[in-house]
Amino acid sequence: MKRKDLSESAACYACASFVLLAVMGVILRSMPLLAFSWPNYKFLMHAHSHFAFAAWCFLSLAILLAKAVPGLLKATTLKRISIWTMISAAGMLFSFIYGGYNAISITFSTLFTIVTWAFAIICWHSLKKIKHVHSSALELIKASLVFLCLSSLGPIAVGPIGALMSKTSPIYMDAIYFYLHFQMNGWMTSAAAGILLIQYGRPENQSSYQRLSVRLFVWSNIPLFAAFCLWSKPGIILNVVALIASIMQFAGWLGIEKQFRKNISTKNSLMNLAWLALSFKILTQMGICIPDLGNWVFASRNIIIGYIHMIMLGVVSPTIFQSMSYWGWIKSRKVITLNLAFALLSGLYVGLLFVQSLLARWTFSIPFFKELLLVISVLLAAVGLGYFACCLLKNRFLVAMGH
Repeated sequence: MKRKDLSESAACYACASFVLLAVMGVILRSMPLLAFSWPNYKFLMHAHSHFAFAAWCFLSLAILLAKAVPGLLKATTLKRISIWTMISAAGMLFSFIYGGYNAISITFSTLFTIVTWAFAIICWHSLKKIKHVHSSALELIKASLVFLCLSSLGPIAVGPIGALMSKTSPIYMDAIYFYLHFQMNGWMTSAAAGILLIQYGRPENQSSYQRLSVRLFVWSNIPLFAAFCLWSKPGIILNVVALIASIMQFAGWLGIEKQFRKNISTKNSLMNLAWLALSFKILTQMGICIPDLGNWVFASRNIIIGYIHMIMLGVVSPTIFQSMSYWGWIKSRKVITLNLAFALLSGLYVGLLFVQSLLARWTFSIPFFKELLLVISVLLAAVGLGYFACCLLKNRFLVAMGH
């Protein structure tokens, strides 16, 4: 299969995965209201998160990186990465739904980790030979590959920690947060920023200040992990480390966001969403370093869920859909409408989670809060289906499958 056909087919698979994820989100939001006896809520939640990281985020970012950086992956290598990603993602989906964490789901999770390592190693060697790409974008992409591999140390450590200590111990939970942090704030955010910089950046206008900004923005993620250990109140030293790291990332973001804002239209709803979400994410990280505020944040389930969705729906997903449209994999007159709908719905979904948490401090509650989240989830699934339909029609997915 030609690289073009392969990338377009993989994009359609990724969009289909987003639709499935959105449907799972609808079911999860329905369960507290309708009292389903099956599936198990916890099992479905694990399946939802693992499938999101593999079939949607990793697969989409992998094919976009291969497209944005010519020579990064051979067509045959990209094909194998895509196939094994879909196999491991499907395996995690069904095994987690039916049994949660067990030998089968752990096997498929391990398979996915091996796929990500193979992808990262192959790309790293290819990047050494590539000179024609925006240097700041290359640094972002290299960092994303480092974080992708680094994140896997969390799940690897979970087994031994669980055997030696309680699963409720701070170290056990920190290992899980280690994975989430370096996946979302490290791999996904850095890769997304690198892809956008290739599409919209101007290499000839780079300055030493901009290069420094990129390094601050990216590598501050390493000490920033301290911010996600503060839930257990480990001591003021980690608060100081986390605050310094979050200030470093904020300073880096101030430097690089100008490159994006200059070259991206202010009418681009997806990029406006990503800009706002990333800015608010960084401010949130700074806020949780304040002990009293951090204790309140970590005690609020809605804020934690809101933070995760702020990255997934607010930063990563808009970048993926925008980039798929940029490369012509999603093309239709309705795309602008879909983009606007996605931006509004995602912003409203995350906004409701944060506002409800704030109101709860004064024992107030948003009327029909759970019902509103359910309705938004249904609408997001409909928007996802619209993207998939555009991708399917534009790229002749069924024909490509027969190649």
